[in-house]
Amino acid sequence: MLSDFQDFAVEEDVEEVDRVAPKVYEPVVENKAWFLSTEGGDSRDVLRMRAAYFYRQKQFAAAFDEYLRLLEGDHKPSYRFELLETAIRCGLRSNQSDRCLALLDELVDFVKSPDQQFQFWHVARELYKSTRNVDDWRRTLMLLLNDNEHNPHYWLELAETDDVIGAGNSNMRVGCTLRALELLKRTAATDCGFGKEANERLIASLRETVLSFPQDHVTSALVNVCSDMVTSEQLPHAFDAGEFSYRGDSESKVDSGRLLTDAEQQIVVENFRERFSWLFRELNPR
Repeated sequence: MLSDFQDFAVEEDVEEVDRVAPKVYEPVVENKAWFLSTEGGDSRDVLRMRAAYFYRQKQFAAAFDEYLRLLEGDHKPSYRFELLETAIRCGLRSNQSDRCLALLDELVDFVKSPDQQFQFWHVARELYKSTRNVDDWRRTLMLLLNDNEHNPHYWLELAETDDVIGAGNSNMRVGCTLRALELLKRTAATDCGFGKEANERLIASLRETVLSFPQDHVTSALVNVCSDMVTSEQLPHAFDAGEFSYRGDSESKVDSGRLLTDAEQQIVVENFRERFSWLFRELNPR
């Protein structure tokens, strides 16, 4: 073994290296946006960096184009889901909603978990709202409410769907507005910080809106849409008047928090329409 080192020699004339003290060291700074130039190439990593850069700079049209180029390649299902969702959001923010519809049709095929399904419903809701597709917009909100029925903002958006069809003070608008207000009032006592101030302003605004509704319409909405949140003492004689249509939870209620099949999603929608039938009483059958 030692014979292997018999010709080993220590070099004495080694060129000295200039050393820099850590306190004065400055790294070489390359062009931070080198990937934007044509010299950066069109590799997947470069396209991904361009798309992320444009998105961060709020240049959503440019980011949308880069994400479309990325989608031309093959990807793992989870990553393709991420690319499609982000591309749709870029398209929504750059007034290209119509081009996003085909991407949404592809996105649904990559929904493999409850979290992805929730993300899909959220981006679908934004797209249907942007394209004024009232039927699918409402349907998606019903699915989201199955996961979080106590979210007042979903109810307010459901009320907003009537703006598209110009229904005025319809059952949908009045009932959803009243339910959102009651939900906000429930949480007002426990709210704190900025959220408390924002909710107080929203509650005040909704109370002003409710004052513009006919009183008999408000009473009917409280009875038929909010009866699980108000008492007979709050509405004297109201529970004895008119038809009581609120039905509570359906026996075929679909549990939230798991991946729902198409058939189960349809059950969710049908249960919602049955439970809150008063909201749809003035609407044409769909």
